[in-house]
Amino acid sequence: MYSFGVFAQNVNVTGLVTDTRGEPLIGVTIQVQGTAHGTVTDFDGKYLIPAVPADAILEVSYVGMKSETINVNGRSVIDITLEEDTGVLEEVVVVGYGIQKKASVTAAISTVDTKDLKQSSAPNLSTALAGRLPGLTAIQTSGQPGNDAVNLYLRGVGTLNDASPLILIDGVPRSNISRIDPNEVESISILKDASATAVFGVRGANGVVMITTRRGQPGKSELSISVDHSLQGFLVKADRLHSWEFAELRNQAYLNDHPGADEADMPYTQYMIDKYRSGEDPVFYPDRDVFHDYFRDWAPQTRVNANFNGGGERFTYFLNVGYIGQGGNFKTEPKSFLGYDPSYSMDRYNFRGNVDYNIASNLKASLNIATYLEKMNTPQTQDLFSNSVAGMVQNMIAYTWATPPTDPGPTTQPGYGIPVNEIVAQSGQDRNTYGEINRRGYREEMSNNLNSSLTLDWGLDFITKGLSAKGMIAFDSHASTVLQGVRSLDTYGFNVARSADETSSYTAIITNSDSAIRLSKGMNTRYYVNYQASLNYARAFGGHNV
Repeated sequence: MYSFGVFAQNVNVTGLVTDTRGEPLIGVTIQVQGTAHGTVTDFDGKYLIPAVPADAILEVSYVGMKSETINVNGRSVIDITLEEDTGVLEEVVVVGYGIQKKASVTAAISTVDTKDLKQSSAPNLSTALAGRLPGLTAIQTSGQPGNDAVNLYLRGVGTLNDASPLILIDGVPRSNISRIDPNEVESISILKDASATAVFGVRGANGVVMITTRRGQPGKSELSISVDHSLQGFLVKADRLHSWEFAELRNQAYLNDHPGADEADMPYTQYMIDKYRSGEDPVFYPDRDVFHDYFRDWAPQTRVNANFNGGGERFTYFLNVGYIGQGGNFKTEPKSFLGYDPSYSMDRYNFRGNVDYNIASNLKASLNIATYLEKMNTPQTQDLFSNSVAGMVQNMIAYTWATPPTDPGPTTQPGYGIPVNEIVAQSGQDRNTYGEINRRGYREEMSNNLNSSLTLDWGLDFITKGLSAKGMIAFDSHASTVLQGVRSLDTYGFNVARSADETSSYTAIITNSDSAIRLSKGMNTRYYVNYQASLNYARAFGGHNV
């Protein structure tokens, strides 16, 4: 018996790799597909791969060039020509002095585009940048709807003074990044090194954040509509402790400090503990879930956007309309009961129109107009918490932890000879945060931002090719109005029976308060005008760009 084996013959493959102009390419990677067997071209663009199967496939790759796959087909000499990958070489980034090809940028620049930003449901654009740009730190200092302030730092904090980066929106210094709709944004670039100070001087010492908004594209008009709904909740919640558990633990703590104490001296008697456990008297022996008296588990957020863009050879446009509505996690009484709304909420409307018009072959005009209307609502702070909403929130959270689940409340109940639905003070206090956020009034803040700019870009190729002049005037305004309604409220305390021989009751602390609302209003308006003029030069000389 005889057997015959047929084996594919291996060949040594050599050749020359060049670009479309015939110039040798150094460092091109050539690898046998599916293996680690390969090489790179030398200083003359030549390569040699020994022992290559005759039916193998070569993979050829080089930065800035289109990758190729080539069948060997038994050949020993294979010359390769690579084409430029224009999608990579022509990709541009916004730098401080204009737009530049990404391949020619040597500064420390990072960029994020609209697609990445829209993946986040954050209502604040600054928050959406967190983790998306290397070197950028975004620290959110509040979760209040409409006031979720974010501190931005580039490469850490570089000074004891203001360490915030300079923010440019379409080339104009602006600070209202938190109100921008992500659907308006084309890209965001950050300058992190000396290139920031080279262009902007000391103002760029902490880095520069450059936001470029979207513009219309020639061709068929496009309409895009999106609706997003999300829910927000606390990362940490207070653990539920039942009233009888709290009473038993409180007694145990008392015994630890006072060994051998009588039941009459303890904070809670066995009679009271049995009442809490049985639930037969939920008014004076409640099992309160204090956390959910003040907070709800989830707060809704709705975002709606519609944008329209298109145009022809001479005229292009981009129009955007957006809305975001954000509710708060704090429970408040309804407007139908109080006559006013003390809830935490925010409603924001965004409008933008970017228009470009080619007046002549070398003269282009661009008009940007954007406005942001925002309404924020909270309980009043004028007579409370040093006029600080943050102080109010801290107080609410502290009272959530400090209010025992055995406390009656938060409002009086019928059948005890006093007005119903009046505020019950926390044990040991003459007040209750529940009453202060609901019954003391409301705060309503309306703000309106206008950002506008007119730009003329004049090509001066008739003087020398690549020369152009650019002029811009920008007008911004900000107006805010704060309306506060303030009122007083009655407050009652309580006496809880410690035995069957005693009677539980409410006691008056503050009564006959004036429940009429006192209104106050404050207004603030600011205007800002910015003028810019520049002479630009950009030209390609062979394979070089200036």
